[in-house]
Amino acid sequence: MSELGLLADELGVHERTLRRAAEQGTLRATRPGPRALNLPLGERRYARRAWPLLAALLLLAPLLFALPGCLGSTNARNRSASAL
Repeated sequence: MSELGLLADELGVHERTLRRAAEQGTLRATRPGPRALNLPLGERRYARRAWPLLAALLLLAPLLFALPGCLGSTNARNRSASAL
């Protein structure tokens, strides 16, 4: 099993969840190849220590960015740009 798979088992999540966290920038990872994803040791420690918070952010981020007036929403970006 890969390091990512072992970490996923330890955290009680699917490996895909950790891949999504890396894609969104919640976890720092490198891609040595198209199908491989490496998390540095420090990032694996961080994930173990802070997983409850990280999991909540992964769940809430899509909702927050979809709300009108939030920093990540299209409307908020348009208002910010027009204010300049």
